[in-house]
Amino acid sequence: MARNFACRQGEIDLICQHGASCDIKFTTTLPTLVFVEVKYRQYTHYGGAISAIPVAKQRKLRYTAQYYMVRHGINENYTPCRFDVIAIEGSSDNIQWITNAF
Repeated sequence: MARNFACRQGEIDLICQHGASCDIKFTTTLPTLVFVEVKYRQYTHYGGAISAIPVAKQRKLRYTAQYYMVRHGINENYTPCRFDVIAIEGSSDNIQWITNAF
């Protein structure tokens, strides 16, 4: 849906949509709006990629996500959303995708 979305509150690396399904009972699962933070650390001496997202950064990401939803007319009360983290450490072979990271 978007990448490198920036506003005064902060920046979100990726914004995507995950799933929309209908099961046999005809109950619908709404698509989930996914806000993704990508962190890369070549060395883990001072903490890994995941530790590079402190509570203050998480707060900024939430504010930025709220702004994105308002700007695009998305009702946050009826739209499920989550925050994922893609953590890359050292070589590009060491990639973790953490769903619902915070």
